[in-house]
Amino acid sequence: GISYPELEPRMFSFNAPQGACPACSGLGEIQKFDESLVVPDKSLSIDDGAIKPWAGPWMSYYLQMLSSLGREMKFKLKTPWKDLPKAAQKVVLYGSDKEVSFRMESESSGNEYSFKKQYEGVIPNLERRYKETQSEGVRWDLERFTARTHCNECNGARLRKEARFVRINDVSLNEIVGKSISDAKTFVATLKLDARDAKIAAAVLKEILARLDFLVAVG
Repeated sequence: GISYPELEPRMFSFNAPQGACPACSGLGEIQKFDESLVVPDKSLSIDDGAIKPWAGPWMSYYLQMLSSLGREMKFKLKTPWKDLPKAAQKVVLYGSDKEVSFRMESESSGNEYSFKKQYEGVIPNLERRYKETQSEGVRWDLERFTARTHCNECNGARLRKEARFVRINDVSLNEIVGKSISDAKTFVATLKLDARDAKIAAAVLKEILARLDFLVAVG
């Protein structure tokens, strides 16, 4: 079910937009907000600042919002994070697809107002702010709560799926590159091609083997 353009060298390079995995931009890793950095001390309650990125100037606003969420989900903000039900932890961190009734107090006037909307969640909130901000300072501040993790889209191969699906003797390029140098040399040296393909690939295979021989020789 994939439409392929004409195969060309840059499609097999993770340094080129045509070949790089779109999810990780050819890095093999993605930077994402990490639960253990967002809530580093699980013995603290939400009231005591368990949610580190929200424990700042805007904390009173977020506490009001979480207090409304707690009323709906029957959990208390004074409960240590580790003792909160898993379902409550998940909703706090990742949001809810159901509308929540919020009761908030205006800091300027002191008047209370209420409204209904979906609760965004801590991590989606951080992701949105990171994408939307034009400030390097804000970006740097938010990056404190991120960690590098394996790209699930390419599984660390760095190439887009169209390139990974192209195979030689049922082996993809990223699998060949993932081999040790001696194993890669054996694979190339014993490649079984028909007469036509062998003729087309002769010069290429000669150059590849020469480079692999050199790498084996220097260790």
